[in-house]
Amino acid sequence: MELLQDFLTGMRPEHVPALTAARELELVYPLLHGLTRGRLADFYVRVAALESLLNPGRSPLRPREAAELLYWLKEPDSVLRTLRESGWIEHEPGGGYRITDSGRFVALVLSFCADTHILKS
Repeated sequence: MELLQDFLTGMRPEHVPALTAARELELVYPLLHGLTRGRLADFYVRVAALESLLNPGRSPLRPREAAELLYWLKEPDSVLRTLRESGWIEHEPGGGYRITDSGRFVALVLSFCADTHILKS
């Protein structure tokens, strides 16, 4: 919280309820940062790809099945690699792609953000 001192008018961050609530998102930051790095188009593609991989509800997905779900991408392997590097999916040799707990969590956070009033106003 001491990093926030530069933004405040002399109050301590822990005395600002909105900042205390925002601090609870600290664990989400690395996940969202990995999702949002690059251009806005990259963000859209990663979110849509993650949702597409979650949608069938079966896991693991063989590489061919994952590529079929991402039929709309020119280079699905590149996006799958990015999702893997960010920790949202993992690949098990012989098993296929599996959504990680972090991947499910970031998808839940994004669906919550899309449904909140904050993003709609």
